[in-house]
Amino acid sequence: MRVLALLLAAAAPHPPTPMHSVARCIPHHRMDAAADDAAATAAAAAAAAAAALEYNMAGFREATERWYILSCALTLSGDKGLQPFSSPVGWMGPSSPPPAQAYSQAELEAEYERNQPSLNALVDACTERVPLLCTPDMAICLPLARLAAWTSADKWVRPLDGWQHPAEATSCEEMLRSLTVHLLEKWDVPPALHGALTYRDGSPVSEGAHRISKAFLHVHAEVGRGASVLDAMRAAVAPSITKTIAKHFVQLPAGRIGEGAPARVSAPAALQAGSGVMGLVDDEYEATEEEADERSSGSGGSGGSSGGSSGGSSGGSSGSPLHALRRAQVASLGGADWVADAACESRLGSTLGRADIEEFALVMLDWTVRHQEALTDPYTVRSYLLLTCSPVRREAPEGV
Repeated sequence: MRVLALLLAAAAPHPPTPMHSVARCIPHHRMDAAADDAAATAAAAAAAAAAALEYNMAGFREATERWYILSCALTLSGDKGLQPFSSPVGWMGPSSPPPAQAYSQAELEAEYERNQPSLNALVDACTERVPLLCTPDMAICLPLARLAAWTSADKWVRPLDGWQHPAEATSCEEMLRSLTVHLLEKWDVPPALHGALTYRDGSPVSEGAHRISKAFLHVHAEVGRGASVLDAMRAAVAPSITKTIAKHFVQLPAGRIGEGAPARVSAPAALQAGSGVMGLVDDEYEATEEEADERSSGSGGSGGSSGGSSGGSSGGSSGSPLHALRRAQVASLGGADWVADAACESRLGSTLGRADIEEFALVMLDWTVRHQEALTDPYTVRSYLLLTCSPVRREAPEGV
């Protein structure tokens, strides 16, 4: 009877098995393996991201240090300029030693060590607070190197430890602007100076672009501490800067700083025929600084920056500060906007000369403005400035 009861029970239909019971039928080692695979994938992704970040950090430090060494060399070379680090040689010819620089190796090492603490502090601050922006990109490495080499940490208007990267800033330009405001600007600084730290003219960056950045960064730092724009520009850029030029420089809208000339036009028939522009020169006089001030629109005034904290300033224009100066010079002389465009497109828009060259350039701009109706178009103005403002031509044309 017991055997018969067992057989009947085995033959009776069973109720359906619940799904959770089916899940319990899956071997536990399979579920554990799937979880382990997901954890391993996440761990591998985190490790790869950490390795990439570490790689970028190392490249960021190395690139910033290289730019810092170059910035130190530019400081030591002064008006003599940097000599090329290698000389061209013929095919299979022996390599030639690098030419002598205006400084010794010991002087370069001393200059490097002088501001190295500032460099290390800036790099550490960026890697701690904005690690994702710290890459070997020149756009961030070069400005940090310039800031360390060309400004004094003991003259920063606020301590570096107090700098907090704005949460809404997502680019290196916004980060650098925030850092510059914190370290250099106790007082408002004109928009024309906002691009001094980051200015470059391409890749590779020319020595002329570095020197433009260095001169206007000095002005930026002085004005941020409360100096007048006029005094700072006369000391670092050119003694020939007038009150009216400084006033126009301060008032220049941010949108006009980095604009270039309009589309190139074809050469006028007179130039194509070979007559050139020098035949347009007559025997007018060389304007004095006082006369230039009288002719400019508005009376001259101090170029000092206005008071007030700028701790919350937003990002400014990254245009060329030299273009801003050329536009201010043309405006102070009463020139049209298209003359300023042509001046920026000429050699004057890419070269900041010594004091005597800048004084001569102002004379040429004055002559150009006085004859802007006869010159008629930007091409003629650029051609004239190219001829007269070449480094090999230091004196005014006959009759000017």
